[in-house]
Amino acid sequence: MDGTGFLDVEVRDEARVRIVGLRGELDRIACYEVRELLLGLAVERPRALVVELGEIRVVSPALLVVFDVVAAETAEWPGVPVLLVIASPAVRLVFAAAGLPERVLVCDSLPQAMAALETGPRARRLRLPVPASPSGELLARAAAEQVCHSWRLPGLTEVLPPVAADLIAHIAAERGECVTLQFWTDVQRMVVSVRGLLRGGAGLAVPAWRDTVSGHTPTGDGGVVVWTSLGLACVKD
Repeated sequence: MDGTGFLDVEVRDEARVRIVGLRGELDRIACYEVRELLLGLAVERPRALVVELGEIRVVSPALLVVFDVVAAETAEWPGVPVLLVIASPAVRLVFAAAGLPERVLVCDSLPQAMAALETGPRARRLRLPVPASPSGELLARAAAEQVCHSWRLPGLTEVLPPVAADLIAHIAAERGECVTLQFWTDVQRMVVSVRGLLRGGAGLAVPAWRDTVSGHTPTGDGGVVVWTSLGLACVKD
């Protein structure tokens, strides 16, 4: 077993899937090293990265953002999805309490994760600048419609466009006139997010969708990412 910071790391392959077992303490140094490890493994282009969190102690729930960051980076290039296997109920509660966008599929067991890879769509990502204005809301709707068509998600055509427009309405530009709109989908969810400065006023609209989570995450530089996550359990690819 190799060590990464205060973590014990074990890497193995199964059916072209790179499985990474982590045990020990996840602190800031270990987070940095875990990110570098996972990104390095993704470069080898396995079918997926599956991270098994064993007996792990998390110094701060906010540090779990490392898995969300890695999932976003590997989805953009080289297109490798990231899944988490968390068998411990206590660790699952810590992960749920972190309030992160659900870009990483969390499974109870390795067989469940492998089954999800067989049935789910491949991770995809689209990022584009749009004006933080009513015209930007129209562009966000058009982009969402194109995403539904290009990614073969017809079940979201009535839901995704108004969600994207509503997120734009809640964000002001950090600099210039544009904000960053992102669509991200993996084997379980569609996550729409916008980065900028949070406007005051009413909260995010609740879409007419059976499995929806919305929220906002500070970026650390004074900005914020507002996001809505839509479950894809009943959407065909």
